[in-house]
Amino acid sequence: MSRISRAAAGDDFVSLTSLANGLAVDLGAGSNDNLNLANGANSLSVAGVENLNGSDFSGSSDDTLTLLNNVSGVTINLGNGANTLYLAAGANALTGANNVQTIHGTGSDDTLTIVNGVYQSTIDLGGRNRYAGSHQPNGLQ
Repeated sequence: MSRISRAAAGDDFVSLTSLANGLAVDLGAGSNDNLNLANGANSLSVAGVENLNGSDFSGSSDDTLTLLNNVSGVTINLGNGANTLYLAAGANALTGANNVQTIHGTGSDDTLTIVNGVYQSTIDLGGRNRYAGSHQPNGLQ
């Protein structure tokens, strides 16, 4: 499966049981769509997803999430462990970033906006730093 798509309105809750590698997920026009990832390294593009979660809230694994497209209006919570988020090049806007210890940009001109801030995260946007958020994160590089 390389694509998960839903055209109808309504809130969707999708849980992946295997690691995603190049998966495209579009959950449509709902206002509270949730995508739960399998523990480990996942790379995917998302649209119509408001909440992107890890699945290790009771145990612990180190998760790596690579976004293959720019996102806007997404809250990311990767759960327990030392978790890493790799952003797609360009402008990304997160509603929140929870349980994400390291956020990486690319070597291009990246912009990151986080509405509700981050907690105990290191952010390295690569070549140029453009961070706009309600809270200055610890360790902005």
